[in-house]
Amino acid sequence: SDTPWPDAQYAVKPWQLIHHHVKSTHSTQTELLTYQPFQPEQLILCTADTQTQGYGRRGTPWQSPPGSGLWCSLGVQVQSIEHPWSCIIGAMIAQSCKTQGIHTTLKWPNDLLIQGQKCAGILIESTACEKGYHLCVGIGINLNPHPDLPDHSTTLSTHTPLDTHAFFLDLMKRLAHSLRQPEQTHWQTTWKQQLAYINEKVQIQTPESMITGTVMRVLPNGHLLLPTPQGPYITTTGSLHHLGQSTDPLN
Repeated sequence: SDTPWPDAQYAVKPWQLIHHHVKSTHSTQTELLTYQPFQPEQLILCTADTQTQGYGRRGTPWQSPPGSGLWCSLGVQVQSIEHPWSCIIGAMIAQSCKTQGIHTTLKWPNDLLIQGQKCAGILIESTACEKGYHLCVGIGINLNPHPDLPDHSTTLSTHTPLDTHAFFLDLMKRLAHSLRQPEQTHWQTTWKQQLAYINEKVQIQTPESMITGTVMRVLPNGHLLLPTPQGPYITTTGSLHHLGQSTDPLN
């Protein structure tokens, strides 16, 4: 159908943009998968006014009524999935928020917060293909308040008058660049400056165990380094739960 951002092609050059916009879909992520296989040099963008079954990591539901947010998924063919894509994409969203005067913090591994409340989430999925990998980047950003907004969530327009069009084009430009040249995104600087809960106590729920420690930093490979009473702990995945302030990094 007609896309709400007809000038998006200029933002993502030199990718060839294939933009599919729908009024309603189960999820832009599942919508995107119907357009595989992705072709080299093409960036497939799926956007929707609303999602009826939007989801995040571990299948967590994402509320996405019409007019309340930016619901999109991007698909490209890449040579490697070794890059810390969730960290890279998170940094790009944080940088675009900054252009609107909004300061976010980055909650490892895939959420953005404003004053401790969630405003955006990222879902990275990939599948092997003949010439590399199909990378699917799902993004949900709360733009405007709505009655079903979950507890401990917020929206960008709550904190500043938002130029949605300028925000979207700036974000697409950053995402297109990062998907083409991930090593040039300087994402580590953004995470260092905007890492949520730095020096504060957290629990990391992994498939194998629950780890309690203190947020120290995100490593170049995207893993999280936690000092714990048992010594330094590096985690590659997990759900992070904030426990509060800590003056002693080992308590």
